[in-house]
Amino acid sequence: MDLIFVRHGECNTGSADDTLTAKGELQALQVGQRLANVPIAALLSSPLLRALGTASIIAQQRGDCPIEVWTELREGFDGSHRCCGRPELLQRFPLAFLAADIEDDGWDYGGDTQEAMFERCHLILNKLQERFKPNDTVVIVTHGGMITYLLHILFQISAQAPVWFRVGHAGINHIRILPQDKQLAYPPLYPHIALQVLSINDRSHLSQGASEKQ
Repeated sequence: MDLIFVRHGECNTGSADDTLTAKGELQALQVGQRLANVPIAALLSSPLLRALGTASIIAQQRGDCPIEVWTELREGFDGSHRCCGRPELLQRFPLAFLAADIEDDGWDYGGDTQEAMFERCHLILNKLQERFKPNDTVVIVTHGGMITYLLHILFQISAQAPVWFRVGHAGINHIRILPQDKQLAYPPLYPHIALQVLSINDRSHLSQGASEKQ
C-alpha cells in the first residue's frame, strides 16, 4: 500500500482552525498538479479548514473526486476548540464526505496528550490497512504534527526518543508498505524490509512563489 501524506498549504494563524492564505492555495494547486495523474483509491483529509481547503483544490485537479473526511486526521491540540458544523463545511467543501461524528452545530476537539496522539495514529494506520488493499495508493491531507506521529508509528521510533520530521507546507511524504509476500531482503545486512521510504518533505513541485525557507 502506498501512503502519500500531504501537509496542508500555508494558512492564516488567527485561530486553531484557520483557512489557507493565497500562497497556501497556490501550494495546494501545485500539489494537485503533481498528483493529478497518480492512480489513487481515495483522497482523505483532516476536517480542519486548512486541510480540507488543500484537499479540495487537489480534488478539483483530479476531476472533482470525492474527499473522505476522517476526524482522526485532525492536528493534535492540547487546548480546546470548537470546529465548524456539517452545513458550513458542506457549503465550503461540496466534494467532502463528512465523518458521522461531525454534527450540525459543530464539534469539539483538543485535550490531546502524547499518549493519545500515538494511540490515534495506531488507529489511523490500522483503519487504512483494514479499509484498503495492498496495491492501493491513498492520498492523506493532514498536519505537520500528525505526519510526525504517523511516521513514528510506521518507522517504529520509540516515544522515549522522539524525532521531529520537519515537513513544510504542501510537503509530500510517500511511504510504501510492502505486503508480506513482497517484502524485500538483502541478507545479511538487510534481512527484512517491510517499508520503502520514497520521499520525505518533497517540495520540488512548488514554484518559487509558492516555496518558503525551511
